[in-house]
Amino acid sequence: MRSINEVIVGHDLTEEEYRICQKFWANVREMQGTNYFGNNRNRWLVGSAIATRRITGQELDLKSIESITGIGRSALKKVIALMVKDGLLYKMRDPEDKRRILIKPTKEYTNQSIEMYVRTIKLIRDMCFEIHL
Repeated sequence: MRSINEVIVGHDLTEEEYRICQKFWANVREMQGTNYFGNNRNRWLVGSAIATRRITGQELDLKSIESITGIGRSALKKVIALMVKDGLLYKMRDPEDKRRILIKPTKEYTNQSIEMYVRTIKLIRDMCFEIHL
């Protein structure tokens, strides 16, 4: 196996920076493996769609989740039903358009998201401290 110095030859990276980045990404992978919303790719995709809509301030419905994530209608309905059962999402009919089903995160879902963001910020700050930024 090649040494770190052999791996970073030709790159603007010191051995210490390499080790710090390696530790950072190991922590990111550990966080991703934490069972926040279930270790399921479709749940992760639904979570990404919710985060995207939260940032833009738009409501989220089944049709928009389907278009954002690329998950098929049947699989999407199944994962939404499981997330509702787990207390992570609310599912309700749009009062203005009864054909439209709105999806909203519960307080539990939001708390889990914020906890993950706080851990991420701490991880970034720790890495910056180690790099002396």
